Amino acid sequence: MRDVDASLLSAQHGLDCTCFRLRQATRRVSQIYDSYLGELDLKNTQFTLLAHLTLKEFTIGELADWMVIDPTTLNRNLRYLQERGLIESAPGERDRRERCLKATPAGRDLYKQAVPYWKAAQAAIRKALSRETSDQLHSVLLHASKLDLPEEAVIAQN
Repeated sequence: MRDVDASLLSAQHGLDCTCFRLRQATRRVSQIYDSYLGELDLKNTQFTLLAHLTLKEFTIGELADWMVIDPTTLNRNLRYLQERGLIESAPGERDRRERCLKATPAGRDLYKQAVPYWKAAQAAIRKALSRETSDQLHSVLLHASKLDLPEEAVIAQN
């Protein structure tokens, strides 16, 4: 390890790595949201899923695409909500092989209870960052979430 080029180490440790910086920020912000939502035994990821499934019925594929998450990870996160009776799945109307997910009445109730905690976390982060920085961050993150996979990355995956 001592023979490794210093420029490789600096990139590896996040000094120039966009992915590392995004994940680092995501973990910290998630900890803040989790600390507020923990009062209701929810994590931010679970709250986000519950919010989407309260507003609309999704198939697993649709929800995975919307959240930009692979279905295996999504299923792991959904399992906890199902075990608590907060969401339910049923065969799809168009394709009976698909599973359609939606919030149960208990899930909708918990979502309504959780919204003030989420709003408090949101306000705390906006205050810590400033409104202007928070708005800029949202703009940059929205842009980043819509990036296309570079052609060379697609080739490397095949």
